[in-house]
Amino acid sequence: MASVGVGFAAVEAMVWARLCGWALMFWVLAACTNKVGTPPTIVKPSERMYWTSSVVATLHAIVLTWGSATRLLAPGFQYWAAFEVQDPSWERYVEFSCGYFAYDLWMIAVNPDMPGRLEMLFHHIVSAVCHFYPCCVYHYGCNISIVAYVVEISNPFTNLRWMLMKAGGGTKTTVYLVNGIAMTLLFFVFRILWIPVSLYQVLISHKEATGVPLGAALGGTMLGHAVAPLTVVFYGLNIFWFYKMGKGAMKLIGGAGGEAAAEAESTAASPHSESAKGPVTRRRAKVKATTGTD
Repeated sequence: MASVGVGFAAVEAMVWARLCGWALMFWVLAACTNKVGTPPTIVKPSERMYWTSSVVATLHAIVLTWGSATRLLAPGFQYWAAFEVQDPSWERYVEFSCGYFAYDLWMIAVNPDMPGRLEMLFHHIVSAVCHFYPCCVYHYGCNISIVAYVVEISNPFTNLRWMLMKAGGGTKTTVYLVNGIAMTLLFFVFRILWIPVSLYQVLISHKEATGVPLGAALGGTMLGHAVAPLTVVFYGLNIFWFYKMGKGAMKLIGGAGGEAAAEAESTAASPHSESAKGPVTRRRAKVKATTGTD
C-alpha cells in the first residue's frame, strides 16, 4: 500500500509548483480570451465574460476527458483491483485539474459578492478530497479517479450549446439541435449511468479487493473516510442537474421561454452550476474578476 500515513506536508514542492502554474495559465487564458478570443457579435460585457468562462471550462474538460478515456480504453485497465498501483502520469492530470479549481477558488476569494460562491467552494473542496488527496498525497486509487473523471465528456457540449445560441445562428439551427441531443445523451450515459461505477469502486470493490474500506487505505484520516460519502453526494448533484436539464428541455418542446429556456437548459449541467441558483451570474462574476471589465 503506497505512502499510507503521509499528509499534505509530504507532498513534493514541485507538485504545488505545477498546480500553481496551471492556475496561472487558466487566469492568462481567461484574460486573453476575453480580450481577443470572443466573437465581435457578442458585445454585452456580461456575455463576453460568459463566453470566456465557457472556453476555459471546455479546455479543462477536453484535457481530462482525453486523459481518462485513453486509460480506460487501454488493455488491462483495472476497475476492481490494483488500487495501490501508482500512476505518475495521471497524477499530472489531477494537478492540471486542481490548478483549474485553484483558479476558480481565487475568483471566489476576490469576488465576495459572487452569487453561489459557497456552493462553488464546496464543489472544489469535494474535488480536491476525492482526487488530489488520494492521487497526489497518498499516490493511491488512481484508477478510481480515472473512472470518475470521464464524466467531463459532457461539458464541452454544454458550453457549446450556449455559444451556438449566442454566436452560431440561434436555437433554430440543425447544429444547435444535434449538439443539444449529444449533450443530453452524454450527460445521461456518462453521469447518470456511469457514476454508479465509481460508487461501486469506493463502496464495494475496494473492500473486496483489499479487505479494508477505502478510508482506511487512505490512512484512516477524516479526509480519507470522506471520499466515499462525497462520491455519493456528487452523484446526487448530477441527478439534480439532469432534472434541471429535463425541465429546460420540456419548456423548449412546449414552446415556452424561447432562448431563455434554452439558456436555462444549457447552464443546468454546466461545470459551474453547482446549484440551481444563478449559474450564469456566477460565470459572469468569475470572469469579471479575471478581466477587470464591467
